[in-house]
Amino acid sequence: MPETETYEIHRESLSEQVYYYIKRLILSGEIQGGQRIPEEKVAQQFGVSRTPIREALKRLEEYGLIQIKPRSYAVVVALEPHEAGQLAVIRSSLETLAVGLLTDCGTEEDFKRLDLLAMECNRLIAESEYDMAVFDIMGVRGFELLKKSVSKGFPTVMLTAHALTPDALKESIKSGAVAFLPKEMMAELDAYLADVVSNSRKVVWKNLLDNLSGYFDRQFGANWKETDEFFRKFEEELKSVKEDES
Repeated sequence: MPETETYEIHRESLSEQVYYYIKRLILSGEIQGGQRIPEEKVAQQFGVSRTPIREALKRLEEYGLIQIKPRSYAVVVALEPHEAGQLAVIRSSLETLAVGLLTDCGTEEDFKRLDLLAMECNRLIAESEYDMAVFDIMGVRGFELLKKSVSKGFPTVMLTAHALTPDALKESIKSGAVAFLPKEMMAELDAYLADVVSNSRKVVWKNLLDNLSGYFDRQFGANWKETDEFFRKFEEELKSVKEDES
């Protein structure tokens, strides 16, 4: 292999490492909205020049996490809660579309990339602390990440579009999720997440199933709970929670 090609692969690898490192600092809250990216510190930590740093920052800007000031520095984007909610709705729709397209025409390289993302998610769960985690069932190893998140004690919410089935709901409950939300309800996500923060797991499930009972009946059929022993027993547990709290 020509020497120049080897050099380019090595450079890309460094940029990739820096990209995921800075991204992790932002998503974990170590660098918050409006704060500058410590480029010199990152360069010293990785022992690299500014070139891999700038390549990583360009990717982060395309991702929407930072803003690069012309001939100056990069800052983390600061979003208002309503802006974050709107972006979440748009992104969830795009990601759902991407999953559908990937199923039909994904390449081996695409699936390798997904494996890398899964490894990154696992590392973030293992190394960081979160007030809450939200995963897409149809995302990269959604149920695997759910179980790891629950094992760390993080309240974990599952979102779904294509996997909106009684079996997916059952698996979410069994694996310890605190909620199971269709992506059609993303516009009301802040209200559901506020319930997760304020109440116990069973109270959250009771409120969610009460509020979405009509929706689930339309999707699963009117007798979907009565025909499954697991759901019948779970509903009885939720009734007892209400009685204990009243």
